[in-house]
Amino acid sequence: MHSSILKIAVTFIFACFGGFLGIKLKIPAGAMIGALIATAAYNILSNQAHIPPNLKIIVQIVMGASIGSSFKKEVLVHLQELLVPIFMVVGCLLVFSLILGFIFYKLGRVDIITAFLSTSLGGLTDMTILADSYNADVKVVATVHTIRLTFVVILIPLVIKFISKLV
Repeated sequence: MHSSILKIAVTFIFACFGGFLGIKLKIPAGAMIGALIATAAYNILSNQAHIPPNLKIIVQIVMGASIGSSFKKEVLVHLQELLVPIFMVVGCLLVFSLILGFIFYKLGRVDIITAFLSTSLGGLTDMTILADSYNADVKVVATVHTIRLTFVVILIPLVIKFISKLV
């Protein structure tokens, strides 16, 4: 019992250190990416990192509450004007993500669920939580989304700067 609690505590210490370092270094999604890298490094070196399954459920509930609390009445009022463009964007992104997922499935030698969750344009946290709940390869999903997020955060400001000079 004490050994399990100690493993959880040490895992959290590494996660907190990595999370705070990620924030301090201003890494995109730094808290999560820093915690992920620090905990992965700790587990690779020691094979001792441990988070109990029940705690993962609590994290999912907290994430659901966090996302749900961001919705406000004003958003719903403005949403009526945006319904057609939103559904066009969502439809195109869904089709594109499914095509990419199928390609990733064929070329990447991963299972189909891992492939689709890896190529979905959802957030890193959301997709890794979904991957865990669908028994997909969380490491692959997290890695793909971490790389995607890093490139987006680096490239989008450059693209916006370039486009704004053209317009």
